[in-house]
Amino acid sequence: MYKARVAAINGGVSEASPALTVNRLCGSGLQAITAAAQAILLDDADIAIGGGAESMSRVPYITPDTRFCVRMGNAHLIDMMLGALIFDPLSRQVPNRSSRLQSNTAYWRF
Repeated sequence: MYKARVAAINGGVSEASPALTVNRLCGSGLQAITAAAQAILLDDADIAIGGGAESMSRVPYITPDTRFCVRMGNAHLIDMMLGALIFDPLSRQVPNRSSRLQSNTAYWRF
């Protein structure tokens, strides 16, 4: 669904007005607000609306093995919520630290 267009029309914005949907996972709402502010600051728009809607319950399952064919019934599914979104790319593993411990580490590091 084109969330930005649907939200704008349901909010009373003219169909002639442009709309932009931003997909940056958890950062989508903040990026949309930033883009709206930049449009105003750069005189690309007189009025802009920015907002966000997160839908983590709609995170997909992926099948990385299917690129090069797998036998029927043997596909390995990965829940993106647990398998890829919550993943540390530096250590290449799922973090086993609590958010409180991570926050304390970040606080003292910076």
